[in-house]
Amino acid sequence: MDKLLFDLIISQSFLIIFFINLFLLFIAIISWKRVRMIVNYNYDSAQNINPDQVPRLGGICIYVSLIFFYYSSFASENINFLIMSLLISSFPFVAVTAFEDIFHNISPALRLLSIALGTYIMFYVYEINFPIIDIPVLGKLLEIESIRLIFYFLGVLVVTNGFNLIDGTNGLASTTSIVSIFSLFFLAYNAQDLLIASICSLIILLIFAFSIFNFPLGKIFLGDTGAYLLGFIISILLIIFFGNNPNISPWNAVLIIFYPLTEVCFSFVRKLLYEKTSPLKPDMWHLHIKLFFLMHDSGLVRNKKINNNLVLPMLALLWMSPMLLMPWVYQNTQLIWASIIVLFIVYFSYYIALPRIISQNGLSKSTEKNI
Repeated sequence: MDKLLFDLIISQSFLIIFFINLFLLFIAIISWKRVRMIVNYNYDSAQNINPDQVPRLGGICIYVSLIFFYYSSFASENINFLIMSLLISSFPFVAVTAFEDIFHNISPALRLLSIALGTYIMFYVYEINFPIIDIPVLGKLLEIESIRLIFYFLGVLVVTNGFNLIDGTNGLASTTSIVSIFSLFFLAYNAQDLLIASICSLIILLIFAFSIFNFPLGKIFLGDTGAYLLGFIISILLIIFFGNNPNISPWNAVLIIFYPLTEVCFSFVRKLLYEKTSPLKPDMWHLHIKLFFLMHDSGLVRNKKINNNLVLPMLALLWMSPMLLMPWVYQNTQLIWASIIVLFIVYFSYYIALPRIISQNGLSKSTEKNI
């Protein structure tokens, strides 16, 4: 496999798509000022902590690059079929979120519905061997095909939304995606799974091209399209890989996507039970946003752009840990569980330790609630 994988990674198709993505990103950046004037763009959201009206078109560029790859690739039929399936199934939410990234008039419910439709299409067009996770009580239920299908259907929705929730500061969602995909690549390489290893290599290249403009320059963002697309691709690849490799514990998947998974689950519980609000309603109390305002409003770092870039390294323990732990724990389920528990303690400790601080008319205000 070493030679095959090496030949594939340096193949003409991979290099062409990398530079096509760079070109698309560059065009999106330089043409954004004119586009803003045409669509009367003015992004104002509770979660917007960026000082400039930056294009949120990174995800659209990645999607278009994948289309170019499909039509220009010399890769195997299996690779191209999986790429085609991902493109077709993700089209419903890509179309919806593309409007959201430009016009900001799409409701969260419609976005969620479009992801559900895309997940249904993926499960329909691509034959997937759904893995069975050894969970007390639930593990027996997952042996029932219909329940297993519903479980993974909901899992894709949760993970896809999780990556969107952590998208708010430069590099956080994209770097978390690279770490997740590289961790999966490590498992696929050791399992001699050329299909998943190849797709992982391609996605890493596309995200790397995006990161050149995103961190620390902040010239372009993933947008909802990019965050949803990467979350969707990662969740689908995880399901396919662990379904085809039952000798590797599927608990590794939980470790790989720990940060976005924890963010979305904790936010759901926090909003529904503690704050008595709709889980679909955006707010400012995600971990990365709390950290941003703590640094900015405490006077540590007043420059919003610098402050934005500092969030990524300060949360490195959360997004980097899966890649660092994977080589040591992936063959031992108990070690995987221990790693997940430790990371959860780290996340929750982070969150509780950070007060809620927001700026109002230039003044800092610390709210009473800390969760």
